[in-house]
Amino acid sequence: MGSKQEIGKNIRYHRELRGLTQAQLANLVGISSSTIAMYETAKREPDMDTLEAIADIFNISLSDLVLSNKARNSWRQTIRGSSKNPHILKLVGSAAAGEPIFDEEVDAYVYGPTSADCAVRVKGDSMTPTYLHGDLLYVRSQSYVDYDGQIAVVICGDEACVKHVYRQPDGLLLASDNAMFAPMFKKYADYDGTMRILGKVIGFTRMYQDQ
Repeated sequence: MGSKQEIGKNIRYHRELRGLTQAQLANLVGISSSTIAMYETAKREPDMDTLEAIADIFNISLSDLVLSNKARNSWRQTIRGSSKNPHILKLVGSAAAGEPIFDEEVDAYVYGPTSADCAVRVKGDSMTPTYLHGDLLYVRSQSYVDYDGQIAVVICGDEACVKHVYRQPDGLLLASDNAMFAPMFKKYADYDGTMRILGKVIGFTRMYQDQ
């Protein structure tokens, strides 16, 4: 995974390696030189389109721009999903049971299948044995489930959880795989329009750090 600081260092490294000034790179990307400066000092984070444009200019892969060498080399990944061709995804938060944590501004990136739109990290063991604490879930963005019982990431205000989703007229019934966790019923009226389905889970990665 790469942070804003790592991305900034990578942009500066590849820019200077090619003998480009911030103004010259900015002109190629179509943005201001002050924006490039903010990227390099981690005061601002480029969006995915800008990252792809900069990677194309440098003729490098997106992973070379957003991931550290340690992130690329020190993790073995087993991808279980709908695609065998990983690409870079935004890690947008963590989903848990009980009192979940969610932050759509998390500035990290992970490898994932091309059919996914973002990734979230599992917190807790409510979905054991299907998903374990620390797993990365790959999510295809959609505001609905295809069928009752489908596993999806649900946003409830400032919280998020990964559950089997069952649609009800006035809310969602959210069920865990771990029998120790009782189903939760979330009423739409209790969240004043802030409850939504982020998307369905289409795969996951269980990462093992080299010893």
